[in-house]
Amino acid sequence: MEETEKIYYSFVRDLPRWAKDGTLPEGGNQDIAYYLELQQNRLKERNIRMEYRFSDRAGKKGEPKSLVGWTAKDQKYTLRMVADDYSREVRCYKGNKCLFKKKKDTLFYQVITYMNDGSMSEDELYSCPNCSAISSVKALLAGCPYCGTRFQMTDLFPKVTDFYYSDYEVNLSVIRGTKLVGPVYIALVVLVGMLRAPSFGYVVQALLIGIFMMPLFSFFGYLFFGVLFLIYSLFRGLFSVHRFVGRDQARLKITAFLKKYDPAFSYDYFLSKVVSLLKIILFTDDRSNLAVCQGKVAGDAFRDIVDIAYQGTTTLNSCQVEGKYCYLDINLFMSDIHDGGSKIYKKNDIFRMKLCKDITKPEDYGFSIRKVQCRGCGGSFDAVRIRHCPFCGREYDLKEDDWVVLDLEQVK
Repeated sequence: MEETEKIYYSFVRDLPRWAKDGTLPEGGNQDIAYYLELQQNRLKERNIRMEYRFSDRAGKKGEPKSLVGWTAKDQKYTLRMVADDYSREVRCYKGNKCLFKKKKDTLFYQVITYMNDGSMSEDELYSCPNCSAISSVKALLAGCPYCGTRFQMTDLFPKVTDFYYSDYEVNLSVIRGTKLVGPVYIALVVLVGMLRAPSFGYVVQALLIGIFMMPLFSFFGYLFFGVLFLIYSLFRGLFSVHRFVGRDQARLKITAFLKKYDPAFSYDYFLSKVVSLLKIILFTDDRSNLAVCQGKVAGDAFRDIVDIAYQGTTTLNSCQVEGKYCYLDINLFMSDIHDGGSKIYKKNDIFRMKLCKDITKPEDYGFSIRKVQCRGCGGSFDAVRIRHCPFCGREYDLKEDDWVVLDLEQVK
């Protein structure tokens, strides 16, 4: 098994343990550790115990199939975004009582960051994986000056630097498992599957299954069920098709717009970054010092959200450049778990996010908010929880280095 696959599947196995007892995944970097800690604090605050269970989409366990994804590279780092499909089951308990149980097909995306050979100077700053203090790579290899932990370069890279789930509404395992045959099955796949499936490969696979299974099963035995399922799926598709058209338009427009300023722009990396920003804001109670959020978000907003999953859809409201700053206004479609006190429930939420970034600077694949430098005094600090430099008091402006959220609201 390749190194990327080992890291990916190790992270998949570690997440259920994190949900159970708060143990952070070894393969995740400090940014991931931060918002997982935030989410765990939210669960404890609301007296909720959560369980994750991942299983192969076909219902069998064991080593999954090969990963799919893409690769991006700059002078120092190589990103590999990989994904596999799972059935993800989430359970939420208060005391010994299970108040929520939901199983959903999902694509599980991870961004794994590698250091290019010979590209990192030992004088480059890095956040200690053990205590989060910022030191040079050379110091961490010799022993962190703050906690004494020694590291090898393999402890620092590669790491999972982002992850998110992308839930989609058609249960593809049901489509494959029903063995629908004949024209009804094929019509279902063509008309609905192409609109709703996460990739065209699933459509081709389903078509082939339908064609080869046709002689083996009674046509009329499945016709009635097929017609009902087709009608049901088409109605669901009609109500949400505008979202999927908007999703593809957003990808094309954002990519075309930003590639004019940054030829190396990656929409998938941008999307993973946006979902991560949303996680931090949603799971942070006191946002007054958050560097990732420069807009106004009500202090008690979103405090009942205990888990989130991306629905696979982003739509674009507007995009523009003023001076050196790019402004994006997007809608992010999420599937969230809310704590309603006596009950815990899933709700589809739409978040409108207004984002900003200095467009004159190319994307830095190794950027981490856990290790920034003050533009006033040059001091290095962790900007996750503090917006002002602890050495000189200067405010740190994240949009000079990365995307920042200027405004966040929930669309009713």
